[in-house]
Amino acid sequence: MARHVACSDCHNAHATNSASAILPVAPGVLRNVKSVSQSGSVIPDPAYEYEVCNKCHGLNEPTTVRLTRQSVSRNIRTKINPVNPSFHPIAAPGKN
Repeated sequence: MARHVACSDCHNAHATNSASAILPVAPGVLRNVKSVSQSGSVIPDPAYEYEVCNKCHGLNEPTTVRLTRQSVSRNIRTKINPVNPSFHPIAAPGKN
């Protein structure tokens, strides 16, 4: 089956609410949807918005064609990991 994305991949129509949040905390529209923690564990309800992103972009390396870059990894979970010396400040505050 071809890759497919549906609203329900990120939103639970029966549990969503209008609660706002200050990033990186997950807002009400992302509540109660299976996600992936920064450690790679599947969780039933995301505490942070990036955990919803990790569901599709943080477990495996994509197999789609891409531009050649300095870093060959496209797994965002490794790129936002605060242990990485040059991490993107999504899962933790930046160092600068």
